[in-house]
Formats: sequence, C-alpha cells, structure tokens
Amino acid sequence: TEVESGSVAGRTININYQTANDGAVAPSDYTSASGNFDMTDTNTVQCIPISIISDSVTETDEECFTFTISTTSTSPGLTLSPTSATICISGEGDPSSEPLTIGLQQSYYSTVEGSGPVEICLVVLSGDITGNSFSISYSTSNGQAQAPGDYVAETGSFTVSDSSECVSISIQSDSVSEPGLECFLVSFSTSDTGFTLKSPSVATVCIRDAVITTPVTIGLQESQYTVTESEDYQFVCAEVQSGDVAGRDIEIDFVIDDSDGAMTQNGTLLFTDDATIQCVAVSVSSVSAGSTDESCLTLTLSPSTTVTGLTISPSLATICKVLAEELDNTVTLGLQRSYYSPEEDSGSLQVCVEVVSGEVSGRTITLSYETIDGTATGRWLWL
Repeated sequence: TEVESGSVAGRTININYQTANDGAVAPSDYTSASGNFDMTDTNTVQCIPISIISDSVTETDEECFTFTISTTSTSPGLTLSPTSATICISGEGDPSSEPLTIGLQQSYYSTVEGSGPVEICLVVLSGDITGNSFSISYSTSNGQAQAPGDYVAETGSFTVSDSSECVSISIQSDSVSEPGLECFLVSFSTSDTGFTLKSPSVATVCIRDAVITTPVTIGLQESQYTVTESEDYQFVCAEVQSGDVAGRDIEIDFVIDDSDGAMTQNGTLLFTDDATIQCVAVSVSSVSAGSTDESCLTLTLSPSTTVTGLTISPSLATICKVLAEELDNTVTLGLQRSYYSPEEDSGSLQVCVEVVSGEVSGRTITLSYETIDGTATGRWLWL
C-alpha cells in the first residue's frame, strides 16, 4: 500500500487489511492475514507479507484470494483507491519451471530530509535463483534534487544471489527552505544473461523538507454575513491569501458559536497546493431573526497543529439573521479583500470597497479612508 498522490505530512492515517478466500483456501493454499498499519509522512509505503503454501495436490487451474484495505480515519481529502488486490496461485507450483525475473520492489520512494538513507531493493519476481548469482549495475542522476547538496551520488554494482538485494542512498539535510518535492533517479542495468531485469528499472526518490518555513497567510474572505429568516445556510469561505502551501498540507480548525458561546458546529479545513479555497456551510436554521446579538453566530479559525510561517487573518466572521423587511433597508459595505501583497515596482494598487448586501438606490453613502502612515486620505461616494 502506498501514498499515490498528495501528502500525509502532519497526519497519521490508520489502514486496516484483510485477506479472503476466492478459490484459494486458507490455510491450505496460503496463510490468512488481517490487521492494521499507519501511513505517515515517513512511512508512505507499507508491505504485508503473505505466505503461499506448497502442497502435493495437483491443481491445473489458478486459485485466487483477495487482499482488501479500508480505513476508519476521517482525515479530510483522504481517498482509498484501489482498495482490493487479487492474488492468484499457479497450479504448477514449481518455480524452477518459470523464467527468472528480477525487478524493483517499488518504483517510487518518498523521504524527508534528515530521516536517514533510502533503501532501494531489487527482488526475485518469478523463477528460482537458487545456485545462481548475477551482477547488476546502478547509478544515480539528478532531477530537481541535486547531488551533493540533496543526496550523495552513487555509482557501482552488486550481486544478486538471494531473493532480494538493496542499495543504500544517503539523503542530505540542509538549512535551505525548499517548498514541494525534489526528486532524483536511481537506474539499474545488467549485461548478464540467464534472467530478465524487469522494466521499468528506474526508481524515483523524492525528498521533502523536514520543516517548511515559507510564510503563508490564510484568512476568511469576508468577516460579516447577513441572511434573512427564510435562509437555512450561509457559505463562509477561507482562502490562501498570500504565500504558498506547495509541499505541505495545512489543516485549519473552525468553530461556530452562538450568542451564548455554545458551540454549534466544528470541523477542519484542509488547504493544499490544489485546494487553496475551502468553504463551510454554516447552519443558521436554529437562529431567530432579529436585530440583537442573539441573532448572530460567530465562526473562528485556528491552526490544527503548529505550522511554521502560518498566519491566519482575518480569523473571525459573524453571521447574523435579520427580518426580510430589515434587510430591505440594510446595506453592508466591505473591502473586497482584507490582505494585499504587491511586488515592488508593480505600479499602483487598487484597494476596493463593494456593496456586500442591500441596496444603495436613492441614497448617498460616504466613507472615509486613509493609509496607516497617513500618506493618503479621501472619500468614496455611492450614488
């Protein structure tokens, strides 16, 4: 079982596994297995050994059993696919009659700076290697990861005479913050005959920073919402306002309280490089419409775990329910955005205020504004 996409950084995902008969029967054909294991940012591949039993019964057809995985983890964004594998046992039962094939145990490895060397293994995939030995050459090559800064380059050869042999590649640790994954390749080749080196014979090794310190700001898109008594839900959204979440998953907790401070909803939002905006459907069905604080809910954001470089702002939103006739006379104005991060020499910056709700028809509303250092002042007019 492996992490095929995304990142489990900062999370521990528990996986359950179970074998089941499907023609092949345990314990006469194989040893049944069940249990669980954890997937973490340093354990992105987990293997379960299944013993195949040899017997004296002639079975001309393949007999199969299944291996399935499941989880009770509720981690946001988690998908298990595929969840089932079929293992079929040949009726011949004589490995010496099969062609000898050697290949990579896995073609993708993920590691973290400072977590130690990576072991890349070749295994006998079919046939019988007993009494034989073969020489296999290997070499590393740069990708985004560069030797010697990110890993120690290796070139050499080793002899395979058993069911598996491994090559150890040292991973370097540095103080440079490098968002995302940096990868390099380990290639295997041979000039020996008598066996097949299965393709692909190139392993990809990807390295992630132990701690990513790139600053990132996540905040609510709006801090004030108004709904009428006929509405049951209001969507409140948060977004990555500046910085980059590449290479890390950032979990933000939200809590919704009523006017008495009692929690009505809570949960977690997951921000990744592919999901930079997340929304919460806030239930307002239990809130009575009116013009007092009792007609309002508050939503507060906070980090699930300590994330270096993370700022949450704004972190508080108020959702108020009003009578329809009150809303007809109510106008809400607000900044389109509460955070801007222009580059130097990018020219002028437009900071905009908009009508969030209500109508200004027939009215003129004047707002004053000024910068923090007082270098610019003025007024907006809505007509």
